[in-house]
Amino acid sequence: MTFVELFYYLGRVAKWKLGDRSPLLASIKLTYRCNLKCKHCAWHTLPKTGEASFDKWKEVLYKLFQEGVRVIVFEGGEPTLIKDLSKMITVAKEIGFRVILVTNGTNSLSCYEPDLLLISIEGSEHIHDQIRGKGVWRKVTKNLYNTPIRKVSLTTLSQLNRNEITKMVKELAPFFDGFGFNIIYPCNKEAQQFSLDRIEVEQIYKELLALSEEYDVVNSKGMLSYGVWDCNPWMLVMCEPDGTWELKDECFIKYTGAKLDCTNCHLACYRGFSQLAKGDINSWYLFDKFLFDGT
Repeated sequence: MTFVELFYYLGRVAKWKLGDRSPLLASIKLTYRCNLKCKHCAWHTLPKTGEASFDKWKEVLYKLFQEGVRVIVFEGGEPTLIKDLSKMITVAKEIGFRVILVTNGTNSLSCYEPDLLLISIEGSEHIHDQIRGKGVWRKVTKNLYNTPIRKVSLTTLSQLNRNEITKMVKELAPFFDGFGFNIIYPCNKEAQQFSLDRIEVEQIYKELLALSEEYDVVNSKGMLSYGVWDCNPWMLVMCEPDGTWELKDECFIKYTGAKLDCTNCHLACYRGFSQLAKGDINSWYLFDKFLFDGT
């Protein structure tokens, strides 16, 4: 990032430490529609809502910027099902946001120009297709060649793929610039049957820390320290597909209808950005490297 950007974010950290509660990131769920039905996912079980127009989202983006948001995550469902997605990304960048696109990678990615692509990968071909559907892995890897945008894999770890981590990272290193990991949260019956216990999670974190010495694991070292999450939900704004949002100090788990249990949560969405508010150097290094080209 530039010196101007550096001083801006140093100022934000100082304000947060003094009690400011302005958000940094907005998760814009453009749709709950998806072209896959993954075994561990709760979103397809949620009631479908209306979807906001391009003009509505443009209005929302300007308001979010005024509230202090500087990173936009376009996701779903599957956001590439939205016809105006490319225009939304362009407008968001023109306003001044850094833009992340989260996708399952099954549709062409060549027309999108976010700052970062987060692409869902659950393991090697056999495991990925077991979780996401037959033939999905090959579709995704084919589409990876068609975009020059920086790419990070996003893996939800569960009983289905916990033994695949090192193998997957080594196998997919040529495709990706970094690797991100979440631990499954038991938000519904499907997810509960694939949940991991405390010992398994501790083992996973040790494995990820070891991998981070050789590969770009985007989970910061502070995040991989086992313990009860110390999150700052106010740092992230959740936007529904119909364009509604509000500033709340609440975890997104409430959107799934599940009971919130912080002692059993290892989702990276809040913890990663909460580390930024604490001034964690490793977290800021990763933030700069993957959203600002490390300049």
